[in-house]
Amino acid sequence: MTNEFKKIQIDKLLELNRFAEFGRLSSGFFHEFVNSLTSISLNMEQADDGGHEKLKEAKLYLARAIGASRQMENFLMLARKQIATQEDIKLFSAKDEIKQVIKILAYKARKVNVDINFNPSADIKIYGDAIKFSQVIINLAMNAIDAYPDTGGRINAGNAKREVLISLNKNKSEFILSIEDWGCGIPDENAEKIFEPFFTTKDFSKGAGIGLYSVKNIVEKDFKGAIKLIISNKKGAIFSIAIPIKHI
Repeated sequence: MTNEFKKIQIDKLLELNRFAEFGRLSSGFFHEFVNSLTSISLNMEQADDGGHEKLKEAKLYLARAIGASRQMENFLMLARKQIATQEDIKLFSAKDEIKQVIKILAYKARKVNVDINFNPSADIKIYGDAIKFSQVIINLAMNAIDAYPDTGGRINAGNAKREVLISLNKNKSEFILSIEDWGCGIPDENAEKIFEPFFTTKDFSKGAGIGLYSVKNIVEKDFKGAIKLIISNKKGAIFSIAIPIKHI
C-alpha cells in the first residue's frame, strides 16, 4: 500500500468518523426532546381534570419542550456546519467556537455527570478554518468526558471530581489552549502511541482510534502549531496546544 493511498483511506475514515460522532451526539438531543414532548402529552391529558396545579405543571413541561426544541435547532445548525467538507478560511473567534462546542457536548456530559467549564483569559481571533478548529476541541473534549468511569447514573459517585476544564490564554509569541480532565489518566506506555492512527484503548463503539491523529494533523498542518500530552501527577491528563501568534 503506497503512502498516498494510505492517506486517502485515512482521510475517508476521518470523514466517516466525524459523521458517526455527530450521529451519536444527535441521538442524545432527540432523546431529550422526545422525553419533553411525552411529558407534555401526559400532563395536558391530566390538566383538564386536575385543575390549576395540573395546568401549571403542564405549562412547565411545555416551557422545557420549547427550550429543548431551540437547543435542537442550534445543534442542527452547528452539526450542518461541522460536517461540511468545503474549507472556509477566515478570521474567527476562538472563544465563540469553543462555546459552540460546549453546547454540542452538553447533553453527553450531563448524561455521565461531568461538568464542562471554560476559562478564557482573552477573546483570541484566529485566521483559518473555524470548523477544523472546533473539530480539535470536540475530539479532545469528548476524550476527556470518556476518561471518567461510568457512575451508573449516580451523581458525584464517590465524591470524585468530574470536570473537563478548557483554558485559553496567550503570551507574546503564541496562544495556548488546554483541555484537562481528572479521569482515568493515560499510562506511560501508551503516551507515545496516542497520536498514531487506529491506536485506541476504548471500545470500538466509542471510536476508531483516529480522533487524536486527526487533531495532531489539524494543529500542525492547518494552524502551524504543536500539541503535547501532559501526564498529570494527579489522576487525569492535560492536552496542551500552542499556535504561534504570527499565524493568527
